[in-house]
This record gives sequence, C-alpha cells and structure tokens, in this order.
Amino acid sequence: MNELAQYVKQVLKDDPLFVETIDDSIEKRVAYHVKRLRKAKRLTQADLAEKMGVKQPFVARIESGKNNISIRKLSELALVLEVDPVELIKPIYALGRPDDVVRMIVNRRFRIMAINPGGVKFFGRPHIELVHTLLSNESPFRRAAEMAFEQGADLTATVKDGMSIDARLIWNSRGQMLGAELTYVR
Repeated sequence: MNELAQYVKQVLKDDPLFVETIDDSIEKRVAYHVKRLRKAKRLTQADLAEKMGVKQPFVARIESGKNNISIRKLSELALVLEVDPVELIKPIYALGRPDDVVRMIVNRRFRIMAINPGGVKFFGRPHIELVHTLLSNESPFRRAAEMAFEQGADLTATVKDGMSIDARLIWNSRGQMLGAELTYVR
C-alpha cells in the first residue's frame, strides 16, 4: 500500500467528517483535538510527551480517549500545542456536521482519494462515482489544490463565487508532497 493510501486509511478511521458516528464526550473531544493538533505540528507522541515532561504512553492514553486528565495537564497540553485550552474541549464537529462540510483528499494528479458525505452532497453524485475520479479543470477544489501545490504550503484559497477552500498539504516522512486535504464549509 502506498503512503497516500495509508494516510487515507487513517483519515477515514479518525477524521469525524468521514466517520458515520462519533462519541462527542469530553474525553473523545480532548483525544481528537490533541491528536489533530499534534499531527498538524508534525510531532510524534514521543515528541509531545517529551515537551510535556511525561512518558509517551500517557499521550497515547489521552489520544485514545481512555485517560481522564487533570486541568493542569490539559493546560500544559494547550501550552505545548500553542492553543487556548478551550480548543481542546470544543465539540468535535466545530466546523459542522459531515453533511455540511465538504472534505476530500486528492493526490498530486488531482484524483479524489477520499470524499466525505458533504462532498457527495455538494457534487450531487454517488460516492462510488466520485472516488478515484479526477477533479475537473473548472473545479474550485482543483484550483485550491493547484495553488497549494504550486506554493508548497497550506493555504486558504478564495475561488469561484467567493468560496473559501482550505488546502492542507500531505507530506511523507521524507518531505515529499503526496497530496492535499481540501475543506469547504458551506
């Protein structure tokens, strides 16, 4: 399995915008946001643990949602992740429910590797028709991905009719760009 396919498999398992049902308990909220923010900062669990002065299994338990942490540790986590502690306890669906947010993963050739229910609704085509198809040249999602690929950086692109699409690049451990996650909140 190639690296992007492995990434997609993990996203389909972890990203609430791709998962049908989500436990939105406080423990799961903290777990989700810690893991999301840690990965955005390109930190391993061991890196985060070291910065907090704890052992890696502590971070793993937090990210599994199986550890009730103290307010002090929550505050330390927020400090290390450089966010307000409120960010760690906000609802998982902060952007919106899966039907209200378009989220997809595309490879460097603009082929859709994964798309959520909001994307299916947006394009008005069945999931099976969308996955593994190319984004058309006219698609605002393609334009956002093109801009991110050209700049080699995450960005928010304002495209067609004022749509703002977040493009977050996906990199492998060797620094090679694999694709992009595209998000549009309707």
